[in-house]
Order: sequence, then structure tokens, then C-alpha cells
Amino acid sequence: DLHSFPTRRSSDLWISAGVTGSEKIVAVVDTGINYRHEDLHKNMWENDNFGVLKGEHGYDFVNGDIDPMDDNGHGTHCAGIIGAEGDNGAGISGVNKNIKLMALKILDGNGEGYASEEIAAYHYINKALDLKEPVTAINNSWGGEEESKIFAELVNYPEIGRASCRERV
Repeated sequence: DLHSFPTRRSSDLWISAGVTGSEKIVAVVDTGINYRHEDLHKNMWENDNFGVLKGEHGYDFVNGDIDPMDDNGHGTHCAGIIGAEGDNGAGISGVNKNIKLMALKILDGNGEGYASEEIAAYHYINKALDLKEPVTAINNSWGGEEESKIFAELVNYPEIGRASCRERV
């Protein structure tokens, strides 16, 4: 069946890569996530390190607050593809319906943002990793007109990125 092939294949890849399981986290760096959405609310990451990491489900770097609610829809759309609950009689089933979603809002309602917010989001992820949060994947489903050398280092060279985040943010 043509329609089930990509999902089945993608799920197999997630499993073989070790990026599945209810304790694993995918950080969605985007316009936020509607963490109240019927297909997403049960799969939202819950921050147990609130004293060190701000926000229950992530952070809003655009407005500088603890509410990463999506006011654009793109981040919610991406989160649904990644980890919508599935088998609940509503909406869709995500590629990995047994995952936790961390909402890191770096883009505003118009889908615009700054490199400083991108870097701050990676700093947040690095803090989460230092606290032994099992962030196993990061979704960056966006682009821009200008290239950021610092951000390229963060994405392409994780060890350099971790050091760069600590020094620059």
C-alpha cells in the first residue's frame, strides 16, 4: 500500500536510530507548538528541571517568556508530523507517536526571527542535555535569507556548538 510505506519506513528508521520511546525528546525549534492540541498534548515534554530550565513544555524566545504557544501554526504542523498521538480517533498519527515534544519558539506569528533566538534555543537544548534530559533529535524546519556562521557551527559541529552556546549566550 503506497500510503503506508513512508510512515512504516520512517518509523523503522526512528527505531533503528534509537530515537523512539516515551522518554525520548524531540526539540521542535520553530514557531512554538499548540501544546493543547488534541493530538499533541499527551506527547508534550514536561520539564522536571523548572528551577534551571524555564517553561513547562519549552520556552518562547521571541517574547522572552515561558509560554511557547504557536501563533503561526507551522511549529504545530511539524510537531504533528513528528509525534502526533495517533489511534485516538482525531487528526493524524505522527511518524513517532511514542515521543515527547519540546517546544522552542524562535519565530513569531509571521514566521520571522533572529539568529540570537536560534542560538538561545540551542543553549536551552544544551542545558537540557546537561541535566540528562534525553533530547535525541532537533527539528529545524525553517530557513532564512541570510546565513549565520555561528548557527551553522551549532548544527554541523555539536561539540563546537555546545561550547559556542555557553560562551556567547
